[in-house]
Amino acid sequence: MKIGIEINNKSYLPEAFAYQKFLLDNGYQVQLAPADDLSALNDINLFFMGLRNKKTKTPEIHEYHSLSVPPLSKTKDFLKARLNSKPSGRIFLNQKVKDHLNFQDEIKFIYRDMGVDDLFFHQKKNTKEFDIVYAGSIDSRPNILNIFENLSKKGFKLCIIGKISDNTNKFLKGFNNITLTGPLKRTEIPYIYSISEAGLNYTPDIYPFNIQTSTKTLEYLSSGIKCISNRYQWSIDFSNEIGYDFLWLEEMNSPSDLYNSSSPNVNMEFFKWENILIRSQFINFLLNQASI
Repeated sequence: MKIGIEINNKSYLPEAFAYQKFLLDNGYQVQLAPADDLSALNDINLFFMGLRNKKTKTPEIHEYHSLSVPPLSKTKDFLKARLNSKPSGRIFLNQKVKDHLNFQDEIKFIYRDMGVDDLFFHQKKNTKEFDIVYAGSIDSRPNILNIFENLSKKGFKLCIIGKISDNTNKFLKGFNNITLTGPLKRTEIPYIYSISEAGLNYTPDIYPFNIQTSTKTLEYLSSGIKCISNRYQWSIDFSNEIGYDFLWLEEMNSPSDLYNSSSPNVNMEFFKWENILIRSQFINFLLNQASI
């Protein structure tokens, strides 16, 4: 059996590479390619969905791993549900994402929450060079530049990973305690985490950001570093779920607040991609929808 999985240069899709590894480890063939290059000879192709009204003869899985971002996020999701072609099956991040999209059909589906690559679990602990690391979207994340500025002015040494615009680059280079790495390879990120005391999760408390799993938070904690987060429903619920009191952003007034706090003592094995995919019955779902 050969499975096609979409990849692209616009989105951070750790799940695509996790799927590839999991399927290869279980004896299946995998093609990773842009959507238009996935072979019609594959037994099934998996697409990460925006708007796609293009139907092929090859069975398709449509994955909705997030909701649309503002502006007009609810309108965009309404159009996805009404205009996208009908697949053989769907994968949703969680029930909230499924409910908000509100598909009006009986197509089979599974839930598959975010996971963490093995490489985050095995990085050696190193001497800390940064107080706080941030990885993720920047230019599209409301208020994040103000957060960086405030932390910098409080004396925190920051490392920021990710693609940024020229204007953002110029602004952040005005702070001598902020280091910009630009985009990094997935294999390079765990080392940066290991030389940081804590990771920052800043998620605006607005729909749809506040109902979705924070991948970076899972990765920080799996790397054994502390997590600083603003308070919103997902972060509060997750902190309670795993039994680790996050360092709340609103209470970080100086580096001493960070270094006087306890390191996380949580078992993140539950969130390894292999365990996530086994629990979701990912392979059985693909087999049941494929043309074999």
